[in-house]
Amino acid sequence: MTKALALLVPLALLGAVPTAHAATVEVSHRDLDLRTAEGQRILALRVEDAIRKVCELPPRMTERRLDDPEAKSCYALARYKSGIQLRAAIARAAGER
Repeated sequence: MTKALALLVPLALLGAVPTAHAATVEVSHRDLDLRTAEGQRILALRVEDAIRKVCELPPRMTERRLDDPEAKSCYALARYKSGIQLRAAIARAAGER
């Protein structure tokens, strides 16, 4: 079973390359028990850090304070896609008992 989430963000949102390409970041959760609230919280923080790196956002800037439309789009898409993967990983962990 995979113990990492792959965060995909189209690089075109970053103005880097044509839309067919995407940035991928793996966020490991091998060391976490996703059946617990603490494990889920830590993974969510790791995912947020990965999103900020991929979208090149300042560490503490909130989405509402972003002025750059491309950065806002990158952040929103990454949050949406990673949220799907995060929920799936948690559901898989819950079924492992």
